[in-house]
Amino acid sequence: VARANRGWMDGFNIDFEPENGDTPTVTDAMSFASFLDQFARALHAEGFNLTVDIANWSPLFIDSLLAQTQVDRFITMSTYTVNISRFEEIVKDKLEAYGTRKAGIGMETLAKFTGADAKARLDAVRTAGIDTVGIWMTPLPDGWIAPIKAFVNDP
Repeated sequence: VARANRGWMDGFNIDFEPENGDTPTVTDAMSFASFLDQFARALHAEGFNLTVDIANWSPLFIDSLLAQTQVDRFITMSTYTVNISRFEEIVKDKLEAYGTRKAGIGMETLAKFTGADAKARLDAVRTAGIDTVGIWMTPLPDGWIAPIKAFVNDP
């Protein structure tokens, strides 16, 4: 929290990906959710926010536990490289778990999606009523700028 108080940031994003070593347990997931809740509360007390990147591939990220925390937004990485049908399923799942206020959808630029693919994904996010998209990796591929501008400018 002291780092945030230096005046040059709005809060923190946690991107913790426990992919090497022991598989996280339910107890680990409960401890992680508790830590996130305590950290979010401390940040909020100072006027800052907390976002957290999550994914379906790790048992550390239990939606029902995380949704109960004071974290401002959860951004799923599970949508990075999947086809549009699976993308839409995950968007629906995260909407049900977190609601429009706390759900965020990740998009990855390395997956070689076209501008039309990006538009279809952003349309699915907009249709779900989710207003936050996290884009991993720049530069943006050709054709992505127009759909992103439309998403941002046409609520």
